[in-house]
Amino acid sequence: SYAKANDGIFRINGNELVPIHNTDIKVSKEILSIKKISEKQVAVSVYYEFDNPGEGQLINVGFEARPPQEDEEPLADDTFKKVPANAPHPFMHNFTVSMNGNILPFTNKVEYNQKYGSTKMYVYLFNADFVTGKNIIRHSYICDFSENVSSFYEFSYVLDAAKRWAGGKIGDF
Repeated sequence: SYAKANDGIFRINGNELVPIHNTDIKVSKEILSIKKISEKQVAVSVYYEFDNPGEGQLINVGFEARPPQEDEEPLADDTFKKVPANAPHPFMHNFTVSMNGNILPFTNKVEYNQKYGSTKMYVYLFNADFVTGKNIIRHSYICDFSENVSSFYEFSYVLDAAKRWAGGKIGDF
């Protein structure tokens, strides 16, 4: 049988920009701003500088956001809720992304854990046209706080965005 205690609600972790394919582009700088804007929400904005040592290239980039606890709950028949394949994250709002001063369009994709059939990750995908040298990407979003019995305002953020870019680290954080 399945039981759920009332000790907390996990809604979202802020996550990272990741290249969908391997690249020689490095994250040279990141400035992260997290601001509580209400009793229920936090605003996140991130400024990245990337260094492209080679020729210009168009790269498909994804912003990943972990699923909320509700997406992981099994149903009565031990299957998991099926989230629509292009669903936005239910606790993340107003996602925007710009590159080198231009607003970029994005699409949503839900990745599934094939073994269990549950939601693995919400992904916001966009094409980034990296020129040779310095490139600036800014993205922002608003998240609902998670809640539990020991805290009223809980928000986690993944600080290892550069692991999947060339060099594996942020030059200046």
